Amino acid sequence: LDNPDQLDSDHDGTGDACEGEPTTVDKRADIDPSAQIGDGSEIVRGASVGENAVIGSGVLVSRNADVGANCQVGDHVFIGQNVILGADCSIGSDSYLDKGVVLGINVTIGSEAIIGKDSRIDDGAVLGDGVTLGRNVHVTANSCIPDGASFNKDVVVDGDFCP
Repeated sequence: LDNPDQLDSDHDGTGDACEGEPTTVDKRADIDPSAQIGDGSEIVRGASVGENAVIGSGVLVSRNADVGANCQVGDHVFIGQNVILGADCSIGSDSYLDKGVVLGINVTIGSEAIIGKDSRIDDGAVLGDGVTLGRNVHVTANSCIPDGASFNKDVVVDGDFCP
C-alpha cells in the first residue's frame, strides 16, 4: 500500500479532501439525488453513489468506484479506483480502501482500517477498528475479524474470530 495517511493524489502538499473545503462532485459522476455528501468530500469522474448513501466529510471517492445504496461512509475515508461497496455497507472514519476492493452486501468495517488492493469481503462480514488486510485477501461471508487484527496478502479469512 502507498501511505494511507497522506491522501494527496496530485502531490500538491495538501490532502485530496480537506475538512471545511467545499464538496466537489465531477459532472461525470453519478450521484443519486437522495445521497448525502459531507463537506470537503470529492467524488471524481466515473464514480457513483447510490440511493440514500451517506458520505462523511473529507472523503475521496475515486474513479469508477461504486458506493451502493444505503451505505454509510465515515469521515476522512479513501475509496480507491474501481472499489465496489455493496448495499448497506458501513465504513468507519479514517479508513483506506485500496484499488479494486470489493465489499458484498451488509459489510461493516470499523474505523482506521486498511484494506489492501484487490481484496474481497463477502456479505455480512464484520471487521473491527484498526484491521489491516494485505493485498488480495478474501474474507468469507459472515466472518468476524476483531479490532487490530492484521492479515498478510493472498490469504482467505474464514470464521468468527471476535470475542
